[in-house]
Amino acid sequence: MGVLAAQILIFVIITWPFALSPLSRIIGWPGDNLQHLWSLWWAKHAWLDLGQSLDHVSVFYYPVEMTHPLMGTTVWNQFLLLPVTALFGPTVAYNTAVVLAYALTGLTTYALIRYLTHSPAGALFGSVAFTFCAARMSHIYAHLANITMYWFPLGALALLWFGDRPTWRRAVLAGIVLWAGMLINFKSIITFMLPVSVVLGLWLVSTAQSSRQKARYVLLLTMIAVLAAGLWFPIGAPLLRTATQGDGGFLLNFGTESNSASLLGFLAPSWRNPFVPAGTGAAEFLKKVNGFWIEALVYVGISTLILSVIGARRAGKRAVPWLILIAGCGILALGPFLKIAGEPVMLQIEGTQHKAALPWAYLAQLPVLNLLRTPGRFAQPMMLGMAVLAGFGAAWMYARLKRWPVVRLATLGMLAFVTAFEGVVVFPTQTFGPSVPPFFQQIAQGGKPGALLTYPSLNPQNPGTFEWLGTELQMLHQTTHQRPITSGYIWRVDDTVYGTISQLESAIDPAPGRDIFPKPDDLPAYLRPLGFAYVVIYKHYKHQDIVSTVRLTGAQAEDVARIRPYLTEKLGAPIYEDEEILAFEVPDTAAHAVFLATQQGWYGVEGRVEGNARRWMSDQAGLYVRAPLSTTMRLELEYRPFAPTYTLQLAYGDLPIGLSTHIDSDGQFIARSEPFVVGPSQTYIRLTSESGCSPIDPAGARVKRCVAFYVSRIALVPQP
Repeated sequence: MGVLAAQILIFVIITWPFALSPLSRIIGWPGDNLQHLWSLWWAKHAWLDLGQSLDHVSVFYYPVEMTHPLMGTTVWNQFLLLPVTALFGPTVAYNTAVVLAYALTGLTTYALIRYLTHSPAGALFGSVAFTFCAARMSHIYAHLANITMYWFPLGALALLWFGDRPTWRRAVLAGIVLWAGMLINFKSIITFMLPVSVVLGLWLVSTAQSSRQKARYVLLLTMIAVLAAGLWFPIGAPLLRTATQGDGGFLLNFGTESNSASLLGFLAPSWRNPFVPAGTGAAEFLKKVNGFWIEALVYVGISTLILSVIGARRAGKRAVPWLILIAGCGILALGPFLKIAGEPVMLQIEGTQHKAALPWAYLAQLPVLNLLRTPGRFAQPMMLGMAVLAGFGAAWMYARLKRWPVVRLATLGMLAFVTAFEGVVVFPTQTFGPSVPPFFQQIAQGGKPGALLTYPSLNPQNPGTFEWLGTELQMLHQTTHQRPITSGYIWRVDDTVYGTISQLESAIDPAPGRDIFPKPDDLPAYLRPLGFAYVVIYKHYKHQDIVSTVRLTGAQAEDVARIRPYLTEKLGAPIYEDEEILAFEVPDTAAHAVFLATQQGWYGVEGRVEGNARRWMSDQAGLYVRAPLSTTMRLELEYRPFAPTYTLQLAYGDLPIGLSTHIDSDGQFIARSEPFVVGPSQTYIRLTSESGCSPIDPAGARVKRCVAFYVSRIALVPQP
C-alpha cells in the first residue's frame, strides 16, 4: 500500500493540475484521447444496450457501418471500467483508467524488480523509472491502451517465477497472466509481450543445467504460449484472418518512419520538459531530434542510464537477459531506417542514395507484424529492461549509504523525483474539459428516432480521410446522444466507407462537382428512408481548450453560409443553432428514393470539368445501392476508358446486366444498362473492366493506382 501511495503521489505531482479536476477534465488536448474515451462508451453501449460484439461498429459510417477487428481485441479497459462507465459516464471511466494505468503499472513493476533484487529501495526506484519514463508519458496525452501496462511486468514476473520451479501449476498461472495482458491492445502484444517473453523464455532454456531440464522448460513454455494464445484466439481470430488473408491494408497508415526513434533520441528529452529552457536553441534541436513527440520519444533519462550501468555491473549474469532486451528493443525502436538527429542516414551505393535499413524493415514484411506502424513503441520494453538494471544499481547505492539512513532516504527520494520529471513531456500538464452542446442532450432524452448525418464527416482539408479533430468531437457528442453518425474514426478506417459518406456530404451541399452522382431532387425522400432523423452541421469553432489550429473543428463560415439556405429550402428552418453546431430535422416522407454511392475500387474525386466531378475506377469496383422498395431501374454512366481495349461489364449481385454504349462528339462514352429490379435485399452493383487496368502513378508514389475508366457521372434512372 505504501508503494501504491508513492506511485499515486508522483502521478499527482507530475500531472499537476489534473488532480484538481479528475472527474471533469482530461489530460492532453482533444484528439486521440477522445477516441479511447469513446471506446469505453462503445463497450457499454454495444454490450449492455445493443447486445453485440465490439468489432461490429454499427454506430459509425451510417448507413454502411463497419467491421473493425482491432476493436474486438482491445477489451481489457472496456471490461474493467464497464461498471464505472455505466454509473458515472465515459469521462470518469477514462480518467479512472489513466490513474490505474500508472498506479498499477508502478505496483507490478515494483513486484518484478523486488523479486529480482530483493531490495524494496531498488524496486521502488526501478518502478518509477519505468512507470514515468518518456516513452510512456508521451502516450498519456493520446493513447489509453498504450499506457495500460500493469499486466506486462506481471507477465515477466510470472515467467521468472515459473523458471525458478517449472511446474504445471506455475505454467498455467503464467499463461493466464500473459493472456490477460493480450486483452489490452493487440499492438502491445507485438511491441511488448512478444520480445519480453521470447527473451526470458530463451534465457530460461539456455541456463538450464541439464538436457532433461531444457526439455521440460521447452515443453512447459510451449504450453504457456499455447494456453495464452488459445484463450485469446476467440476474440483475435477475426483480426488474424484479416491480416493473413491480405485484407488488413485498411489497418495500416503511412508514418512508420516518422513513428520511429532517432539514435540521438535515447539521450534527448522532450523539448517541453521542465528541465529544458524554453525558447532556446536546445529546445529547437530536441524538437528536431524527437520528431513526432508521441510515438518517437524514447529518452531513457540520465539518472536511469547511470544507475542501470551500475546495476549491470552488480547484477552479473542476472543482467544478461535484460541487456539483450534493451539492445534488441532499442534497435527495433529505431524503425526501418536509421536516423541520427531526426534525419535518415543516406548511403552512397554505386552512385545512388539509399537509406540505411535496419532489422524492422525486414520483420515488418511478415504477416501480422506488418500491421504495426509504430516501431517507436519498442522503447517501452527497452525501458523495462533499463528499469530492472537501474533497480539493481539503486539497491547497491542504497546499501552503500547504510550508515547514513537519513541521507540515503533523501537521496533515493530525490533520484526518484528527478527520474520521474526527466520523463515528463509537458509541464504543467495540459488538460481540457469535454463539453457537449445542449441539443444532443435534448435529442437523447426524447428526440425523433434516427441517425445523424454529421457534416463534415470527411476531413475538409483532406477529403480522403476521417482523421481530424472534428470527427473526434463528434464521437464525444455521440456518447451523449447515442445515435449512429456518418463520421467516426478509431485506429483506422475501411476504404469502402468513403464513397457512401462522400455522397451523403454531396447530397446536402449545393456546391457542384462534389461527386459523380446527381444531387437528389427530394432531399427528405432521399435521407429519411436511409434512417436519418437529423442533419448536424459542425462549424469551425475555436474551443477554449483547443490550442491547435492545424486540425479544424468543423466547416468554415463560407461553407456554412452556402449550405444553410439550401438545407432550409429542402428540410425547413433549423431547429437548433449555437456557436458550435447548426441542426436540421429531416421531415417524414414516403420511402421511394434510391441511394447510390461508390464502394471499393474507386479513387477519390480528382478532376472537375465544367463543374462535374470525375473519379478513376480500377478494374474491379462496386456501387452501394439501397432501395426502400423494389423498383425497376436503369443504370447510366458517362466515362472515358484509359485504353481503347477496355470494355465495361456490369452485374447486380450475381446477375449480369447488359450495357449499350455510344460515343458522343467529345469522345465521351455514354452507357445505359438493361432495366433491372433494384430491391431491399440486394445492396451491391459490380463494375468490371474485362481487360484489366493500367498503372498511372510514377515510381516511388506512396499510393499505387491501377485505373481503367475515368467516370464523370453515374445515375440510377427509374423505369416505367
